[in-house]
Amino acid sequence: MTITLFNSFLGKAPNWYKWCIIGFLILNPILFFALPAMGVNAGFILGWIVLLQFIFTLIFSIQCYPLQPGGLIALQVLFLGLTTSYHVFYEIKSNLEVILLLVFMVSAIFFMKDILLVIFTKIIQWFRSKILLSLLFVLSAAVMSAFLDALTVTAVLISVTLGFYKIFESNLQENRITKEEFNQGKDFLVDIIMHSVVGTALGGVCTIVGEPQNLLIATKADWDFVEFFIRMAPVTMPVLFFGLLSCILLERFKLFGYGTLLPETLKNKIIQQAEDNAAKRTEMQNAHLMLEGLFGILLVVGFGYPPNPSRASWNYWTFLNGSFNFLQRFS
Repeated sequence: MTITLFNSFLGKAPNWYKWCIIGFLILNPILFFALPAMGVNAGFILGWIVLLQFIFTLIFSIQCYPLQPGGLIALQVLFLGLTTSYHVFYEIKSNLEVILLLVFMVSAIFFMKDILLVIFTKIIQWFRSKILLSLLFVLSAAVMSAFLDALTVTAVLISVTLGFYKIFESNLQENRITKEEFNQGKDFLVDIIMHSVVGTALGGVCTIVGEPQNLLIATKADWDFVEFFIRMAPVTMPVLFFGLLSCILLERFKLFGYGTLLPETLKNKIIQQAEDNAAKRTEMQNAHLMLEGLFGILLVVGFGYPPNPSRASWNYWTFLNGSFNFLQRFS
């Protein structure tokens, strides 16, 4: 029974991660009662420890979605009396714009995954230069992260890359490619996803919606989308320039394992798979892709001319979320 409960705890997370969270939940009450006996301010010390535990759940979010372990730690903080339900509701009210932005963002970007897969496949199909290809992935990720949350874009990019990997894997299992080509394809995907993740960071810091904390800063400073971009440009634009320059140098001189080329065989497999998928699409699915692109344009326009940051995050994400849900239901 105990083993069954442990296996179901936090779903499919690895055992070491589960034991870490259990350790946090055991450690916190011990420190809460032990620190005052030692003459130390338990609230201050334990507050920082809990913050580090939250950061831990975010760092290893790929192992387990942070909502479950983070929620358990937050509930324990409430039960220990480190805060009150009044302060919890106050913080929710103060940060409602950020919460709404994240809720609608995750929902909307999920339904844009199809068109993003088409876009990145076209980039691989049209450009042969690895330097130019890497630069385009960085720029694409940066632009998307400027109008979407960087972490959400990263999650979508991982799913897109995983789609390419499955093409490689299926061809290897059917002996259509060699093991060497398969390994070279994996190295290429690692290059691309790392460049893309850097791109999300470069673009995410530029706008109020690229990172959740940016929206908090803009709200407190009473900046709109354009003003935030202009005021941050003296810092963000040089960082963007040197980030792109770093991408070019890494690929040009093949530093730190970068610069792996995609074998022509695998490139043809990706193109062939894309053409097969395009031939099988129904008219409704094609309309779905066109509307996803249209809503992406409306998203950029909407954030560029909002009445204020809070209303923009609510109005446009509500509109997009409802639209994507409608499309998903009828496609």
